Amino acid sequence: MKIAPLSFSEFMQVFQGSREEALAEYITFGGLPKLFDMPDEKAKNTQSALHLPDEEKWNQELRPLRAIGDSFLKFVITADPVKKHQNEDGFVIMNLFDFLLDENSLGV
Repeated sequence: MKIAPLSFSEFMQVFQGSREEALAEYITFGGLPKLFDMPDEKAKNTQSALHLPDEEKWNQELRPLRAIGDSFLKFVITADPVKKHQNEDGFVIMNLFDFLLDENSLGV
């Protein structure tokens, strides 16, 4: 028998507490990180950063994506409160909770 872990969205449906508390619990006891379940081309083109407080940190996080020479979309996932959008490089920037709660978050 194969048992799949709960998605974060499924976990949130039964968790009693804030999103932040749920995330801490999910990371500790929940399912596999969503990136493991992604197709290779999307996983390698995804950069995650807890916080992006200034331009220096943004550039640090975007540098690896800029160095990838393929035509696949690039994704930046952050815990900062950002609305999903594409930046001037064409990278999709999104909030961590939007990424975890939306099953189609990488389908732009």
